[in-house]
Amino acid sequence: MKFFPTKNVIYHTHLNEEEIINQLFENVESKKTFRKCIFPFSSCKPYRGQIIEQTFKIKRIIGYRNSFQPIITGSFERSDRVLIIKVNIKIRTYVIASFYALFGGIGLGFLIILQKELNHSELNLEIFTPFIIILFVYILARVTYLYECRRSIKDLQIIFNAEIISESTYT
Repeated sequence: MKFFPTKNVIYHTHLNEEEIINQLFENVESKKTFRKCIFPFSSCKPYRGQIIEQTFKIKRIIGYRNSFQPIITGSFERSDRVLIIKVNIKIRTYVIASFYALFGGIGLGFLIILQKELNHSELNLEIFTPFIIILFVYILARVTYLYECRRSIKDLQIIFNAEIISESTYT
């Protein structure tokens, strides 16, 4: 089981490839070390990333720190009279690896403490504190990830002037 699912969204629009690329360039700024906009909600573009031919890799520009902010990759292709845009939304690999390492370390520590506690006749409920912390961190991370994910899905629908054909989650 994955802690963070991968979302796949398929849009279709009546815009052509050139219009989609123009829309992306209007809404996505290239990766920069320093940004011109000091305030995140001023006249800056809402996304940052790369657009290469018929593919893109972007993330939303936010005015706060969120390690669980999803990376959005996508591609588009012509099908009949509509343009199909396939988008994949997922968490960065290093963030997931860090999460597993943190949970593994806390879990291992818990097992060592539990073994010592079982050797004594008493069992303190305080040894379950790490699991409460893990649960809190997981819920916080999942909620912030899902918020950013839903926001980006709606934003892309507006940017592409598109309809969502399918939205699936892979766990």
